Amino acid sequence: MSVLWRRAALFLAITALYVAAVPAARSGPSLVHARAQILGGQLPLWDGAPLLANPYLGLAHPFTLLAVLAGSVIVATALRIFAMLLFAFLLFRSWNVGKYSAIFGAVAFALCTTHLLSWTALTMTTLPLALLAAQEHARRPRAATFAVMTAALSFAFLGGDLTGAVRVCLVTAAYLTFFTRNLRALLTAAIAIALAAGLTAFYWMSVQDIAPHIAAAVIWHDPLRFLSLIAPNVLGVTGTGYAGILTLVLAVLGLLLSDRREKWFFAFVALAVFWPLGLAALATLGLCVVARGEVPPRTLQLVAGCVAFALLTVWFARAEYVSESFAWTQALIPFTALALFTVAASVRRFFPAIVAAVLTLAELTLVAQQAKPQVPRLENDRAARIAAEAPAAMAAFAGTPPAFAMQHYAVQAEVPDVIPRLQRMSDLRHDAVVHDVPPSIVEQAPQLARSNSSAPRDVRIKATSTRERQLDIAAANGWSVILTHEVDWPGWRAYWNGHRQPVVTVDGAFAGAFVPPEKGTLELRYWPAVFLDGVRVSGVALVLFGISLVVMKRVAPKAERLEG
Repeated sequence: MSVLWRRAALFLAITALYVAAVPAARSGPSLVHARAQILGGQLPLWDGAPLLANPYLGLAHPFTLLAVLAGSVIVATALRIFAMLLFAFLLFRSWNVGKYSAIFGAVAFALCTTHLLSWTALTMTTLPLALLAAQEHARRPRAATFAVMTAALSFAFLGGDLTGAVRVCLVTAAYLTFFTRNLRALLTAAIAIALAAGLTAFYWMSVQDIAPHIAAAVIWHDPLRFLSLIAPNVLGVTGTGYAGILTLVLAVLGLLLSDRREKWFFAFVALAVFWPLGLAALATLGLCVVARGEVPPRTLQLVAGCVAFALLTVWFARAEYVSESFAWTQALIPFTALALFTVAASVRRFFPAIVAAVLTLAELTLVAQQAKPQVPRLENDRAARIAAEAPAAMAAFAGTPPAFAMQHYAVQAEVPDVIPRLQRMSDLRHDAVVHDVPPSIVEQAPQLARSNSSAPRDVRIKATSTRERQLDIAAANGWSVILTHEVDWPGWRAYWNGHRQPVVTVDGAFAGAFVPPEKGTLELRYWPAVFLDGVRVSGVALVLFGISLVVMKRVAPKAERLEG
């Protein structure tokens, strides 16, 4: 245990050094309003847009919550890097590769540029821990490994990237199957995956509910981005996937010379699932072979030369797109690390694993200082399309009161057909386009299905709060369409004088409602039903998780005696 504490202290020092040296590590979405709501005893569901359900924030993840409470995004970055260092070290150390080789693999994985740039990094943070738990569970299924595996997979679901979380589950299941065909181990692992999804349903169900309405994120889609796996910053920004030039060299050696069968699994992971972890695992195995003196100097030099040639070729191919000074600087960093390691590895009194870890830490820190993270902004797809294709209409809408009654409306469900109508409208307080007239409204006022008239009336804001809007509405001589400036994300509810009223989408993107002629109060409240459903599912899963632990603690010893 004391050894583990010393390693944790080392990783804490590496984390502090990295975060202090890399300004980009401080970048990230502002969570100030979330902090205010949480400290005020409110659920952080809404802040002008869905807040808890925003996948780019990962607000339900414990690391993000701690950062919110601390009032600093740096806390989340530091926790993520520290966790990846520690979990990757524990995974690699379990292969008996040597402590310094495991430290090198942890550095290569945790400081890979994708973990600094991508908003999906939070989802992958606990993947090494999930694999370690699966590995131990395959050898001896018990309550402790079951609990750790469930927790690690749950953290993946809380990261915000649902596709990535599913990949984490699949890789974990495949890794356990790689070690064993024990039916009890496989069955309990499947239960752990199901429980992880259930425990986090309150979050990922909310994310999935708004996912179809999110505008396409402005993420880096350069078709040549694979070049950044070989050369740092070759596309002008730190590309995703670069884990250091020594990691590339050692990964080749690990694949060619290591005698551990895990190399085939992680070669598949690197190519098909998650490049950083697969590459770091192969490099760890390769460094272990080098540290044991089983790699002839000529072989090391040959592989290093091939990787250097590939790096040089990539930089020459891209030289016309970046400044000469930038290209030389970014090329010399990995070349220097490669030259120093090759020389040190040829001298027996040096420890190759220590040299590799120090050089990779220095290289990735220098490379990351040029990082330009792109944090996607949560934006409604319909509102973004209208803003792009009907800017005059949106500008006119911005000049209207926060809530008002229309005079005429047309019915049009599809946004592509709404936009031409908006482009022809000169006064958005006079005309509107509604998605539909809800059946419950038609039952109360059948004329609304045939007429397009909306009675004008005075609308006054009575009260507002974080996720509620109360409007005082004067009487009129007929039904009216009330339009607000709130974007109609899934989750809005409307109440007319305390009675539930359907919310309608007005002008393609905004929340509104039909109200009857009498005077009353219209309340709009953001309270997603899917969040409540997710809370119920999570509650049931929590109970089942407790039952599963009790059953495993009682059954596992009996099963071990029978198998023995």
